[in-house]
Amino acid sequence: ENAFINFQNKAPMISVERLFQLMVKAQDIYASYGITTIQEGMVANELWQLLLYASKQGLLKLDVVAYIDLLNSRELLLNNKEYLRYNNHLKIGGYKIFLDGSPQGRTAYMTSPYEGSDDYCGYPIMSDQKVIELYKTACDDHQQLLAHCNGDGACALCCVKPCKHIVDDVFGFFKAGIIARDNYAVGKGCRLLCHE
Repeated sequence: ENAFINFQNKAPMISVERLFQLMVKAQDIYASYGITTIQEGMVANELWQLLLYASKQGLLKLDVVAYIDLLNSRELLLNNKEYLRYNNHLKIGGYKIFLDGSPQGRTAYMTSPYEGSDDYCGYPIMSDQKVIELYKTACDDHQQLLAHCNGDGACALCCVKPCKHIVDDVFGFFKAGIIARDNYAVGKGCRLLCHE
């Protein structure tokens, strides 16, 4: 993911007019398949401004649910609470965090070493304590929290650590690409919806 983000930041930007033309065309394609709601899974300030403009200009034909980057852009949610409900097809659905990378990039955080490695298990993006802090922030703000976690180590970081500290308050959703069976029970006990 980091490599893609770095590449994306260096790629030449198309014109804003062309960007919005493509946005309208993409919605037409989605609608042709019966899709009526689009999820934007990691929204920081720049993307929020584009979505907001599209919404205000009537360019959104389909519903767009945006999940705000909790680590870097919490203020977007706090300063745009009118978008906690649909407003011209745009809605803030809660927060999003990333806990690890991808299995194909060998950056997903695993509990067992990758094949062909003696001890390399990928790595978490943030510390246990930071994850707990972000969960508490989402709970304090009464917001859903989506957590990207591909490896079973990241899944445990997502489920086990926060639940031991704030069991009664944790709620959210996480996408788990590779998940250990014993983490399902933890997720259910902590009122987390697991999606593989």
